[in-house]
Amino acid sequence: MSIKIHTENISGNLHAAAVWINKQGWAEYLVHMEFSTSYTVAVFKMPAHMVHMIRAKSASYAAEPDHDDCLLP
Repeated sequence: MSIKIHTENISGNLHAAAVWINKQGWAEYLVHMEFSTSYTVAVFKMPAHMVHMIRAKSASYAAEPDHDDCLLP
């Protein structure tokens, strides 16, 4: 199984982020959370197919959903 790192910027403090993560069903993939000012950054280690599904639903990845699957020079 291929694994990828995925990050999310979640509005609110650590408690709000934990609630959001639990609603997404991603708690088992959580690696780290850090709160800064008004949002929390969460880092996940997830199966690649899940990360691709998340990106397919996000406008920020629409142009190049497989951006980290390319070979670097």
